[in-house]
Amino acid sequence: MTTKQGLTISLKSARIIALIFFILGTFLFVVNVFIREDQPLVMLGLFFVVFAVLFNSIILLILLVDLIRKDRLESFFAICIILANLPIAAGYLYLTLEYGLKL
Repeated sequence: MTTKQGLTISLKSARIIALIFFILGTFLFVVNVFIREDQPLVMLGLFFVVFAVLFNSIILLILLVDLIRKDRLESFFAICIILANLPIAAGYLYLTLEYGLKL
């Protein structure tokens, strides 16, 4: 008898993924604040945002499928943790594009 094991992400993994992206995004933002005239750094930040959105969207999709199939509370909390980075990233992006390029 074989069992099919689907791709699942635990709450601990979601925390680690969210923390890594938060730390990297915050580091890029802080460096950008101190080095205001570095256009390649802004482009690196924009590429990071695009990569983070794509990667976290895949993780979110996996968690949503897991939530629908197994109806686990752990999947719901993992989704909340992954989604918590969205307003932070949006704020960093807004501040960088609105105020960082005009200084």
